Amino acid sequence: NEPLPNEYQHVYASDLAALYRRLTVAIREIDQHHVIVYEGTHWSNNWSIFTEVWDPNSMLQCHKYWNAPDRPSVQAYLDRCARLQLPVYMGETGENNLDWMATAFQLYEDCGMSWNLWPWKKIDTVTSPCSIDPPEGWADVVAYARGLTDVVPTAEQAWAILTNLLDRLDISRCTYRQSVVNAVMRRAPLRIPAWGFGFRGEGVSYKTSAAAPQS
Repeated sequence: NEPLPNEYQHVYASDLAALYRRLTVAIREIDQHHVIVYEGTHWSNNWSIFTEVWDPNSMLQCHKYWNAPDRPSVQAYLDRCARLQLPVYMGETGENNLDWMATAFQLYEDCGMSWNLWPWKKIDTVTSPCSIDPPEGWADVVAYARGLTDVVPTAEQAWAILTNLLDRLDISRCTYRQSVVNAVMRRAPLRIPAWGFGFRGEGVSYKTSAAAPQS
């Protein structure tokens, strides 16, 4: 997952490509059917190692969070996959405000990109479909873990808090965020920002000179 971030994307890129090729051979010795998904370096977003097709039954994965939700931000991935004739998979995306999500997921759909929402459930969140309601005392555990306090929860307190947290992971006890689902799926009611147009071109969506929202 997200191999070789930062400077390591340049230092060990050829090693990762060699590892991918060896793993591909090993997988295909016992499994000729399942799709193999390769991630780029640097949080999955540097695709410089993908210069040839290692397996025809494969796809290339990228991730996208806080950069602009417009065609230029994904065009390099689309171009590389078109050249290699492989599908593109947005394997992690989301974790942003509703306007961004309403635009970004429409972008993926319009560009024919498969996608996966991350994360669908977190503790005390407003940007995921489900929010785990933290138990009493959870803030104390987090504060101590972050070095914000010298007050140490006792073993008994920590055990009780974490056990309660496990119980609250159950989907029936989470707070459902319908607004997040509506933004991701573009289901009414939702807010679509003026800059959050579709990306399918003239006659279907807006047309701009750079396929990007105007400021």
